[in-house]
Amino acid sequence: MLTLLLLLQESTLDGRTYRLHVPKDAKGPVPLVLALHGAGSSGRQMEGLTGFNALADQHGFAVVYP
Repeated sequence: MLTLLLLLQESTLDGRTYRLHVPKDAKGPVPLVLALHGAGSSGRQMEGLTGFNALADQHGFAVVYP
């Protein structure tokens, strides 16, 4: 399942949408950060607010925004 997730940017699982960012140079398992948004917000908004994607690319971890 993880291999499939690495290919997706946005997906829906059990009716919930999430966004996944994995560094392009990832070659195998990487640490995962869960970026949880507050009520009334969304994963897309959280992705835009945090800057975690750039940090993930610099430091080699994946980020999921549920």
